[in-house]
Amino acid sequence: MVTGLTPPEPFRWFPADGARHAVLRGLVEPGATGDTLCGAEVVVPKIPPPKYPDGLWPTCPKCDEAWREDQALRAEVPAQGPLPDRSRCGAGGRSRSRTQPQKAGVSS
Repeated sequence: MVTGLTPPEPFRWFPADGARHAVLRGLVEPGATGDTLCGAEVVVPKIPPPKYPDGLWPTCPKCDEAWREDQALRAEVPAQGPLPDRSRCGAGGRSRSRTQPQKAGVSS
């Protein structure tokens, strides 16, 4: 499993009624029903929708707006807190401050 610094997107794009709508990522089971971000109810088809280029549908403007708002909110909240101060570190390695006392018998 590949992991990144940010959690996976909570939504995915779903073709329905002639447009690409955003639905919760977990809505995948054939026959399952759910709501899009624009509020439309959709049913996961038993037959997969057409692929590119036949499945290239326009994006629902309301879903797109709601998705962008969600992305902006997620960008404002740091996933793992602030990054540590690395201004005193050398290129890729750890450096010890010259004013920091050393333990007896340990050389740097």
